[in-house]
Amino acid sequence: MKAPVRIRLPLFELSILVVLTAMGWALWELNRISGQQSEYQTSLQTTLQKRLAEQAKDFQTRLMAQEERWLKTWQQQAMSQSNVFKGFFEMQTATELREAYLALADRLQTDAPEIHQALLRYTTNTSATDLEAHQRKRQELKDWLRTLKLRLDSKRLIAKSQELTNSAPNPLSSDLGAMCREFENGLTNYESKAELICTLTRNPAPTSYTITSELAVAQSQVQHLLDLAGQARRDAAKVELPPSPPPEPSAEFKRELAQTENEALKLAAVPAVKDYSVQLQAVFYAIVAAMFGLSLFLITAIYRRVVVERLRFRLYETATENKLSHLGQLAAWLAHEIKQPLTAINAWLWTLQKGSAEGRPEHMGTTAIRKEINRLDQIVKDFLRFTQPAAPKLVPLRPEPVLREVLDLLKPQLERQRIQLNLDPPVKARFSADPQQLKQVLINLVQNAAESIEHDGRITLRARKDKADLKGQASEVVVLEVEDTGPGIPPDVQQRLFDPFFSTKEDGTGLGLPIAANIIDKHGGAIRFRTEVGKGTAFGIVLPILQEAG
Repeated sequence: MKAPVRIRLPLFELSILVVLTAMGWALWELNRISGQQSEYQTSLQTTLQKRLAEQAKDFQTRLMAQEERWLKTWQQQAMSQSNVFKGFFEMQTATELREAYLALADRLQTDAPEIHQALLRYTTNTSATDLEAHQRKRQELKDWLRTLKLRLDSKRLIAKSQELTNSAPNPLSSDLGAMCREFENGLTNYESKAELICTLTRNPAPTSYTITSELAVAQSQVQHLLDLAGQARRDAAKVELPPSPPPEPSAEFKRELAQTENEALKLAAVPAVKDYSVQLQAVFYAIVAAMFGLSLFLITAIYRRVVVERLRFRLYETATENKLSHLGQLAAWLAHEIKQPLTAINAWLWTLQKGSAEGRPEHMGTTAIRKEINRLDQIVKDFLRFTQPAAPKLVPLRPEPVLREVLDLLKPQLERQRIQLNLDPPVKARFSADPQQLKQVLINLVQNAAESIEHDGRITLRARKDKADLKGQASEVVVLEVEDTGPGIPPDVQQRLFDPFFSTKEDGTGLGLPIAANIIDKHGGAIRFRTEVGKGTAFGIVLPILQEAG
């Protein structure tokens, strides 16, 4: 089996070529600028002098207009001073009202999920710490709601919100008093349900209630609280702030006057135009020297990519093929030597289990041993599949039926982990593959993606057309892709991802991806991947497109 190789673009060499091109353009520009410098000095000096005269005249005009305009504005402001005080009071009330709605929304959207997550952890681990955290956060939220309601009532914000609910042009959906009561009622209902769930967790005796069904009801109650928080946030947006009172005319007048004076002072200082011909000549020779050095470096890099890396890859292929040849011989011997004792041990375990009652230590011990024997047997089978893979039975296929079958098979299992398994509309290309082996590879990739996510994520299946290098030839291919939103693959793991017996899982054999790569290699394709730490990974099964007849 040939190890899957990630195709790398010659980015380093292309970067050097781009830099050389930029330097050539810079040399041409330097030569052009040197010829135009003398003409530019004369025209710049003339333009600056003319511009200064125009700005001085404009400065005087602006001063006179500003003085007249702000004198009239100040007179009008003095006559409407009472309206300013009223505007300040209304703005303060509207601001406090909006902040009250936002405080309700923010606190509920932050605390409700945390309270429910602590309850979920307690039902799973029965940890006293999780139970204490759940009860403490729940009590803190109730105390905060009572305190907020008293503060709102003392500031008459509840009465103000009732006015906006009944008479505003854009009425609120609920006043603050009613909304606080809805929050308290929802929290009380959730508290009762949480206490029942905790009781069922501590005493899992057969009852008409089940933890799963009660958790579903509790989740719907939390969602109701979050919906109420969203309603509070929408009501906050409906609270319109009155327009701010205009600033003091004299202060604004002073700011505009100072800005005008600064502009005039800057234009009054006409800079002297310097002669840069000597500096430009030094830069010209420095760029020529840098271009010569980068050209030598580019030639060396191209030689390493074209000659050295190909030799290194051929050496890697030879070493891998020799290793697999020895592994194939070793696999047959190991399978024979390991399976015989496993069969005998299984027979004795069955005899021991038959003679011991369920629940006794002897029966539990034999059950644990049988599980470990089955795992060892699976490792032997995986090892045999890796070293002696079955020849694929190729038939023409289309992407959608294969991906749809994997989706229907794994979606119910992944939904229990709160992982979405989606299928993007695939292309209608045809390719040759063994349906069972291809499904085995896809299932392995989806399960790896789910294990990397653990819970609360998304896996997407898709098929797309592309062009890729297969067996040293550029071909039109179809790519069956499995993309996840997991944590990504660290760079040190990427280098050993397809190495046999390398695994980051505690109980992994390290043969899943090598077997998958071996299967796809025998189909004439390859497995390639792209990943970004913290954002996710996408594995693609690359297979040549089957050309339509005629």
